[in-house]
Amino acid sequence: YSGSGKMSGPALHPLHAALLERWRGAPRPRDGWLARLVAEALRGDGQVLRLSERRVVLRMQNERGEWVVKLDAPRRRWEGMRRALRAGPALREARLAARLAGAVSGAAQPALGEEPAAGFGVFARPWIEGVSAEAVWAEEAERIGAGLARLHAAGWSDPDLSAADLILPAGGTLLPLDLGHARVARRGITSAARRRADLVRLLASVPERK
Repeated sequence: YSGSGKMSGPALHPLHAALLERWRGAPRPRDGWLARLVAEALRGDGQVLRLSERRVVLRMQNERGEWVVKLDAPRRRWEGMRRALRAGPALREARLAARLAGAVSGAAQPALGEEPAAGFGVFARPWIEGVSAEAVWAEEAERIGAGLARLHAAGWSDPDLSAADLILPAGGTLLPLDLGHARVARRGITSAARRRADLVRLLASVPERK
């Protein structure tokens, strides 16, 4: 993710304020660090990177550095049943990050995810400094392609892939920013069909330059 502006401010977008209000009534995460990040988010700290009715993604900064924090609180029916059938997005993303860590150079980032109650999830990982693949496609196409091949060799694929969700860290290899819809194969390389699908989605997401 990338963004600019103040890390916090007195006025919150209505969607942001409503989501934080739902979180105020939820149990806090058991992990102490996640609980602290949630408490800071509830104070209105952080720079909003993405926002919807169900989720806010924040860039947060404290003495432990900069972090990306996702607070998920969808208002859907049958959240308890959903949780029993399938892990929520925060847990899935943390598990995928752990499986991907170390398989790709520079990807070994500590990531935490927890669901303190049905319908509530928090995911956090350190901020990754770099440039979006979308912004530097023309200049870095070869490096992006090599990075994509490396991710595929680690078993990664993403049915919701976009160049905007891939980042080139300074001096590092291509990394996915959002693992919410991603898959990491338990054994072996990503299948040929999924590799082709990823490439098509990636090419389709690159805007034309005028």
